Amino acid sequence: MTHRRTPTKDERGSILVLSTVGLVVAMIFGGLAVDLGFLAQEARQNQKVADMAALDSIRELPGDPRNAALASAARNQFLDTSNILTEWAASRSGPWSSNIANLATAKAVRVSISSVHENQFPFLADGQNVVRRAIAEKRDIAGFTLGSSLATLNSSSSALLNPILSAWLGGTVGLSVLSYQGLAAGQVTLGALRMQLADMGIAAGTVDQMLTSNITLAQLYQASAQALAANGQTANASLFNTLRLQAGSTTLFKLGEMITIGQGGSDSAASAQLNLLQLLTGSAAVANGQNLISVTGVAITVPNAGSVDLSLRVIEGPKIYIGPAGTGPHVTTGQISLTITPRISVLNLLGLVRLTGDAPIDLIAAGATGTLKSVTCPSKNIVVTADPVAIAASTKTTTLFVRSAANISLLDVNITAIRAAIDEPATDLPFTYDAEFSPPNQVSKTAGSTMVGLETLTNTTGVGANANVLGLLALGLSQSTVVTAVTNLVDTLIGDIDELVVTPLLNALGLDIGSAEVTALGRDPVTGLGLPQCGLPTLAG
Repeated sequence: MTHRRTPTKDERGSILVLSTVGLVVAMIFGGLAVDLGFLAQEARQNQKVADMAALDSIRELPGDPRNAALASAARNQFLDTSNILTEWAASRSGPWSSNIANLATAKAVRVSISSVHENQFPFLADGQNVVRRAIAEKRDIAGFTLGSSLATLNSSSSALLNPILSAWLGGTVGLSVLSYQGLAAGQVTLGALRMQLADMGIAAGTVDQMLTSNITLAQLYQASAQALAANGQTANASLFNTLRLQAGSTTLFKLGEMITIGQGGSDSAASAQLNLLQLLTGSAAVANGQNLISVTGVAITVPNAGSVDLSLRVIEGPKIYIGPAGTGPHVTTGQISLTITPRISVLNLLGLVRLTGDAPIDLIAAGATGTLKSVTCPSKNIVVTADPVAIAASTKTTTLFVRSAANISLLDVNITAIRAAIDEPATDLPFTYDAEFSPPNQVSKTAGSTMVGLETLTNTTGVGANANVLGLLALGLSQSTVVTAVTNLVDTLIGDIDELVVTPLLNALGLDIGSAEVTALGRDPVTGLGLPQCGLPTLAG
């Protein structure tokens, strides 16, 4: 028997048909992708031409800006003058017009660049109109530092700064008061720092890039030393070279955490002069972050204290703002937590007994906000609004021990420190150019209390259960007499701590409690560069 195979339908060639259809579809989508890429490239090119034309034409106001826009476009290889539209308005929000009569009040220019896109693939239709616009305006740019102090540094400041900077840098800092004073009087430009950081291989092609790049303190101090040496400031350059070697911390940080550039301020920021002491302490505080540092045995003699310890956490250090005036706040600064612990050791209280114990003083502040309220041109005077942030009331109790010469416990005295709440109002601080700008002058202005705030501490006392009445009577003393003597001594001690420790420390670090200190950034009279700048051409949209 034989089986006869049933013939089937011939399917040969079907793969070729499907492949051909798929290839056509792929070519269409490929062509679409290519054309979309060319379209995006053309849009980017038009935007660049519009940006440059707007910046070039804004400089012509109150003259006619149209010829400047055409010339700028031609320099950037856009020659179709019929597709360039230049308009002006009293502000960047419009309304826009090409009426010559409106030039007198014009403060902003808008340039529109359009072109007809020609597709590269035949399946797609031509004729898409690519339009890009740019708006430029003249802005008045100024700068200020918040939480800065240009007060004269003394030996107390030096003795306090050395151990704190040592903890922050991860090395050993031992600068003299003269060295700190030299840094307080020195300046370096952001532009000079940028150039040196870029030469070191750090992404710092522009000021904005520099502010967002991760760097170490050693890199910043090396760039500062090189910039200062190039400018002939050999003494301060040597100091920063020394600090670079002592900066063992490898923590990365960004300069943008202490310097804020407002819209339109980038071009003028390069010539802004930064105070060297503010740069040193501010960058160290930023790199340290919110870490708590402790310094034992501060090298400052405080009457009635055997030694003084302190712990400090800087949540936000001094800040710098460069940009146009407007609503704010532009910067917030000064959040700190500080505890000073004097170890009381008085051998002859009342001539008969001795007093020992620790009396920690806690200071916690939320800092202040700063806003560049106005820039007046052509005078270049500015107004900065500083608003100290409220400090809540707080209490802290400690126990001091009264003993006889034979070390017999006589009385435990409880000292309760009561700190009143502080809420200073916002204050407008005017600065007159250039008499009150740094450089050339060293001027800081304060909103709120000019004192650190320890004077608001009052002391109430209570006698603990541990009282040796017979011992007191044997010495011819009463409890009230001893308590009054202890209270008076603590009051005096707090005043000494305020004067010798807290005030010089916070001034040197640019930190304030219950107040805000502001310095206006000025211009170098030799080079003619710096701040404020009037009518700076700036892209606005």
